[in-house]
Amino acid sequence: MTPLNEAICIYERNYRPRKEVTSEIQRVLRGGFLKHLCKGLHLCKPRIVCIKPPESNCVGLYIGGTNDHPVICIVDSEFDPEVVEMDRAVESTIVHELIHAYLETCGIDSEDQDEEFVEDKARMLCDGRGEAFKGVLTLLDKWVEENDPEA
Repeated sequence: MTPLNEAICIYERNYRPRKEVTSEIQRVLRGGFLKHLCKGLHLCKPRIVCIKPPESNCVGLYIGGTNDHPVICIVDSEFDPEVVEMDRAVESTIVHELIHAYLETCGIDSEDQDEEFVEDKARMLCDGRGEAFKGVLTLLDKWVEENDPEA
């Protein structure tokens, strides 16, 4: 069973995500920023799956082991349009999970990844766009170097 199938098995299969979330996901996937980011991280464009987990407090989940073709699960029920800006929330979640995929590509297991570090770099990328891009990639590479289990 593939990592994606294993992950999806624990979620509801016939789930119908909210249209406003799927529209935002499509907008992000078509946007130039995500294409630029994937190219810089040496990742393929991700596959996004909306899920409704039985119990969760997360908004996104990168499926480990899929870094050659990243699969990201979005928990659309966690996006409340009255509390968050939907476009920024969806985009930053996807970017956050792509950073996890990148770190996995570099050999860092998910258990060894610092969630606050990943969140901070995702925020920097989304806020700074092109200006922050090279700086964030440098910070990610430096962090990988410092946390490489084989070094």
